[in-house]
Amino acid sequence: VASPSNQLASRAYQLVSRSNQLASRAYQLVSRAYQLASRSKQLASRAYQLASRAYQLASRSNQLASRACQLVSRSNQLASRANQLASRAYQLASRSKQLASRAYQLASRAYQLP
Repeated sequence: VASPSNQLASRAYQLVSRSNQLASRAYQLVSRAYQLASRSKQLASRAYQLASRAYQLASRSNQLASRACQLVSRSNQLASRANQLASRAYQLASRSKQLASRAYQLASRAYQLP
């Protein structure tokens, strides 16, 4: 039969051994937590970079869309002006035709006069 002293020493050894196991496990968990935190930081940094790039592209896209709208508006203005000029040209051509016809009539009458 083991003496009480040996029993206590054995129990103390078991507790120290268990304490060491728990401490080792705690260290592993802390190490893993650090690795995960480091990875999380890397991913957050990457996400920020991508968000920043997406914002820049969206901003550029908006600028280009705005410029396209301006060009379409200008194109419409020029087309409208072209239509006005074409209409005016048609009116002038019609008036020219009338005057030419009138001149021909007068010339014909003048020719018929003695």
